[in-house]
Amino acid sequence: MELREVMQKRKSIRQYLTTPVEEEKVKAMIEAAILAPTWKNAQEIRYYVAVSEEKRQAVLDALGEGNRKKTQNAPVFLISAVILNRAGFQKDGTADNELGNGWGYYDCGLHDMNLLLEAANQGLSTLVMGLRDADKLREAFDIPKEESIVSVISVGYSDADPDRPTRKSVEEIAKFFLTDRVVGQMPAEDNGSVISVCLNRYYKINFIIFKRSWRNDDNKERSS
Repeated sequence: MELREVMQKRKSIRQYLTTPVEEEKVKAMIEAAILAPTWKNAQEIRYYVAVSEEKRQAVLDALGEGNRKKTQNAPVFLISAVILNRAGFQKDGTADNELGNGWGYYDCGLHDMNLLLEAANQGLSTLVMGLRDADKLREAFDIPKEESIVSVISVGYSDADPDRPTRKSVEEIAKFFLTDRVVGQMPAEDNGSVISVCLNRYYKINFIIFKRSWRNDDNKERSS
């Protein structure tokens, strides 16, 4: 499938068939996750895959009641984790900036998105769950204390076809700051003007143009 088709196909599914998931499909999902970028190529994301009935039950026991009911038939669960103090840190343990371990969680999100898209490409459905008992999962899967448990992802064949929730528009989530070029026609001498243009004939976007006013001294320096 084309990438846009896969993105449109992916949904959060809360009802599964008991049909087993092929091992090669799960491996393909993780291989897709591995292709995601990480901070300085830290490659600090880890996955724990629950397939046996014992491990599936261990995951279900660690979920909240709501998610447990929704995913009880899912044949596979993946637990995502991050090795702490690696992404976003120097070798001496100094954080590169104020986000610190936030970069590890950011990398985990990138990995998980690749994984979800490959699952959709394989005809599988998923649900990312953050309400889980990390201590129970750590004990059941022998997850090292150096790793922070992030989410549980159910994987299986969907037994539902829910409508996709309404998404926000480009105008609601993005601001475009244009300085070197002008798209459309900007009203003269109007700092902070709003221009409506068409992008690829699909999205009508409000571009906010911030024109920089140079002081006389700046102009002299720039022309010297």
